[in-house]
Parts: sequence; structure tokens; C-alpha cells
Amino acid sequence: MQYPIAFEDNDTMHSIIFLNIPTATPVSAQTREEALCKAQNELIRIFDMYFKKKIIIPETSSVGESFISIPASMTAKIILLNALIRTNTTNTRLAKMMNIRPQEVQRLVSLKHPTKIDTIEKALKALGYNLSLSANI
Repeated sequence: MQYPIAFEDNDTMHSIIFLNIPTATPVSAQTREEALCKAQNELIRIFDMYFKKKIIIPETSSVGESFISIPASMTAKIILLNALIRTNTTNTRLAKMMNIRPQEVQRLVSLKHPTKIDTIEKALKALGYNLSLSANI
């Protein structure tokens, strides 16, 4: 997933504004690389907040001059989190559907906890979704 951003640079700071995530706070740093790192962390923070409040995480947009990428593993989790919200499925219910402990689902739905893609795929299947991956040149 890639989210469009805009750079606002001056002589001493590089700032990033998120174009389609209105609740994200703009970030600034002395270098573009540092600003991009901060921007990715801000997106993760916002997405975590969206999920806790049961808000669908926005789709990506191809409109923009620059983009911030979200790792594929996190993209799969975002798809899962959105599926949980759309199906109104609780963590306890998902645990029962997957025949696993609720604590395992807690880790599964945490954006900060690494999860194997196969486990995310199993959770999506339990919700009636199919995970598909693609690559572009």
C-alpha cells in the first residue's frame, strides 16, 4: 500500500503532509529520509487509533507526486483489520472461528506485533475473505 504525501521543504526542515489521511499529523525533520521514517511511524499510529475506534482504514490513492509505502506484512494486517470492522467480528469470535486462544488474536490484530502471512490469510478465510498478492514492475 502506498499513501500519497506532499513535501514542504525549506532551508532547514523537510515536512510531510498526508493527502488522504486527514487525522494524521504532519511530520518534520532535518532530512527527507528522517521525515519519511517519521511519516511511516505516524501512519502506523493513526491506523492503530482507527482500528481501536472501529474506523475503516482508508484505501490508498494513486493521486499524488510522492508516496509513503507500508510494508506488505502491515498491508495484510490492515486488510484483516478492515475485514473485522466490516463484518462486525470481535476478537473473541474470530478466535472461536480460527480455533485459537483469544490472546493469539490480540497479537494477530496488533499492528506492532509481527505475524506470519499464513496466519493472516487463515483469519481472512475465517471471515470469508481471500488474500491475494501481486507484484508490479
